[in-house]
Amino acid sequence: MRIVSHSSVCVSCAEFAKEISDFSIQEILPLVSEMDKKAEIDIRLVKSLFRSKIMSIEIPIEYGGLGYSFTHTIAAIEEISKVDPGIAVFVDVHNTLVIGAINKWGTDLQKQLYLPKLATNVVGAFSLTEHHAGSDAYSLSCEARKHGDGYIISGKKHWTTNAREAGLFILLANVIEDSCSYLTAFIIDDAQSLKILPSADKMGIRASSTCDIEIDNLFVPKKNILGGVGSGKRIILELLTDGRVGIAAQMLGLARGVFHMANEYAQTRKQFGKVIANYQGIHFELARMATRIEATQGLLEKAIKLKSDGDFIKYFKIACMAKLYSSETAEYIASKGIEILGGEGYMKTSLLEKMYRDAKIGTIYEGTSNILLKTIAKLILKTKISD
Repeated sequence: MRIVSHSSVCVSCAEFAKEISDFSIQEILPLVSEMDKKAEIDIRLVKSLFRSKIMSIEIPIEYGGLGYSFTHTIAAIEEISKVDPGIAVFVDVHNTLVIGAINKWGTDLQKQLYLPKLATNVVGAFSLTEHHAGSDAYSLSCEARKHGDGYIISGKKHWTTNAREAGLFILLANVIEDSCSYLTAFIIDDAQSLKILPSADKMGIRASSTCDIEIDNLFVPKKNILGGVGSGKRIILELLTDGRVGIAAQMLGLARGVFHMANEYAQTRKQFGKVIANYQGIHFELARMATRIEATQGLLEKAIKLKSDGDFIKYFKIACMAKLYSSETAEYIASKGIEILGGEGYMKTSLLEKMYRDAKIGTIYEGTSNILLKTIAKLILKTKISD
């Protein structure tokens, strides 16, 4: 597989993007087919991801990380997604949601305890979704009740990414005090205390684990609360906004990977005495694909800039737009890519066939397309986000 361009969202980190691209082709690509068949990430790859510091991009240098920016994380997600979007989301959740949360809301003690581990060999997971709390993310039934110098947590979580590999979880639950509930984030640093169910058998991103979790009277000390009791809503809003930008990068990378395969094939496949790239029908498809990729890139770049500027409301809106458009673009390009390759693209032996399956999740997780459309409309009409 030949990838001819590197991350488009990070001009200032081009060398880093090149390193991630080389890693993806050398370390991830040879394992893609087998991981897809087995529906699990290869443990050798997990070790390589830590060794190369792809799992500690934004962890400060003093805690063993690279000390890079959110922009670098997004560049890495895009590059990895050109080869395997399932590995990209494994990296994304660990860096963007877990490390991002501890970097922003963690106490000095929490940072000292957990960041070095997350930089070295402990995978992080973010556990929010429940059976009856998907798009309605704040309607959690998982409860935490005061007990001594901590809380007893009980409940069930649904479809937690990275749960099978994780050694540390950020788990959201409602703290019950005086008949009131306060949505709160807890750091669970003992994965053995959780019952992790087998990973769901998914259509795509199969190397990424997606597990239900059962929590039965688990004691968590007060010192493991992230950001204070009742800070959960703000943490969810800000983290999932970053998460949507991560998914936008994942979908952009997928689209670019497919486009390169389709473009290369069109310039080498001959029919009726000439390469198919010389036919106007192929011209038009490639032109549409390239245009949608550039438009997606523009939204992603704007989202990253607004985050850097600190304008959260504008950032929130563009992040929703970037995630919405990128996921629709990835699905469109994956479909058109298969059409250009024809029967070759439809075969299980084709990486493009896997990318087609991977693309569908983009319109579902981190905010369905309908939820994003509703949210964007509210912002355009200047109504409250909470309505």
